Amino acid sequence: MFLKYNLEYTFHPNSTDYNLVTGYESVDNDLVKKGNSLEDNTATGSLISNSKDLLLWNELLHSGRLLKKETLQLMKSRYASRIHPVFGDVEYGYGLLFKKTKTTFK
Repeated sequence: MFLKYNLEYTFHPNSTDYNLVTGYESVDNDLVKKGNSLEDNTATGSLISNSKDLLLWNELLHSGRLLKKETLQLMKSRYASRIHPVFGDVEYGYGLLFKKTKTTFK
């Protein structure tokens, strides 16, 4: 599917060799090196992508080229909520996350 829609830089880590940038997190107001492992980052199904492909993906998704209109509407319909550890109070559709207010990072 990625090749069909020209998502050149999107892949599953088991399908090819890759280099990830080093991640960091804030711990007690200090920046701590997180490393570049995918072990704790499975929210995307462990897929790796870049900003160019993510923009193309969003354009494809919201244009109706990937899903039927009814299916896309289900994704856009809020049906659950929870407290996210980073974003606070969020709502979910089928595969989409919605934030009511702007998130401020400290």
